[in-house]
Amino acid sequence: RAIVVLITDFFEGGSEQRLVHLTRDLVAQGTRVLGLAALDDKAEPAYDRALAQRLVDVGAEVGAMTPGQLAKWLGEKLRG
Repeated sequence: RAIVVLITDFFEGGSEQRLVHLTRDLVAQGTRVLGLAALDDKAEPAYDRALAQRLVDVGAEVGAMTPGQLAKWLGEKLRG
């Protein structure tokens, strides 16, 4: 029962393919992978949606929210 929370803009400096494979492997072993996407200075989502979608496609869950919304989202994921 492990949870990994990745806080990022998903504009990775390393290998995107490796990140996708690692995420898929973590999900396959039962780990919940949550991606918290970055916001800009106006609290608008500002992240690489294509890479975030690739992670969702292999089982991660991704959300873009303010810190105030984060606690509720994490609570929902932990209960679910």
